[in-house]
Amino acid sequence: MLKFFYRQVSKAILFAMESSSAFQHELLFLLVRSRIRGRALPHFLQAFPIESITVAGKLGVMEGAAADTAVTQKYAVQQNWSPKTLELILGFFKDRKTGTYIDVGANIGLTAIPVATNDINVLAFEPEPRNFEFLARNSIRNATTKKLRIENLALLDQSGEVTFELSPDNYGDHRYRQNQNISLMNEREWNTVTVKAKTLDTYFDELMLPIALKIDTQGAEPLVIMGGPKTCVAASLVICEFSPYAMNRMGTNHGVLVDYFKTFSRVSVYEGESEEVILVLSGQPLADYLDDYFDKNKLIPYSKYLNLIGWRE
Repeated sequence: MLKFFYRQVSKAILFAMESSSAFQHELLFLLVRSRIRGRALPHFLQAFPIESITVAGKLGVMEGAAADTAVTQKYAVQQNWSPKTLELILGFFKDRKTGTYIDVGANIGLTAIPVATNDINVLAFEPEPRNFEFLARNSIRNATTKKLRIENLALLDQSGEVTFELSPDNYGDHRYRQNQNISLMNEREWNTVTVKAKTLDTYFDELMLPIALKIDTQGAEPLVIMGGPKTCVAASLVICEFSPYAMNRMGTNHGVLVDYFKTFSRVSVYEGESEEVILVLSGQPLADYLDDYFDKNKLIPYSKYLNLIGWRE
């Protein structure tokens, strides 16, 4: 019944929008400011002929795809993005006169741009062409081009051209397609695009120390590390997603992440989108925990994943 209501209201509003761009802009403003949650905002945006929306939030003025329920619409509703993670990164560079923040999987720039705004050198990678276009426009819009270098590339364990599968509604879940044995989210039916890939260590000689590194690549994290051993060893702060299902589908070796994070003096563990620490571990206890978490959740899409933050002392 509710879906029928949205559909009928959408038709009426769409008719009005066709003759008034001012009406369209005012409607979007009201939708965002009213903090509409659930399926209402996505339904309205998909019903209208709107390709992108631009949101003036706490991190700057950001444009993203209107159909993106996970990144753009979330920023529109919450007006913010991972505030504690951003605070952590900015705190890392606070007393340092130089350094580099590397954002692997930068999306539309919700972390890279506010870091660059704080006069920190940023190197950001986003392989998907449309996300990269928004990232480029957002960099210009927020006047960060002097501090923010962006590359339209995937980072993997080797250079070349690769296939990316595109999530239809979560533009933060586009992935490198390497293995199709598992398709619990119907990924086999997703559209694909060819993108260029390089290795992280291609850029090592250009980096200024210290390094803070974020890797959020939907299961390709082990490949990023395999392609950037020098950079990964040099990084003093590393923020990385650990998604059992994504790695299992892609066929990447989660043990690469386990072995890498065992080298840190301490690792904070967060579950899902929460920014609250659930554990602080290191060494073999960390390895045992991650191995067990992987085994229990490798066939559970989306809901079960971790974020790891490693510190070197």
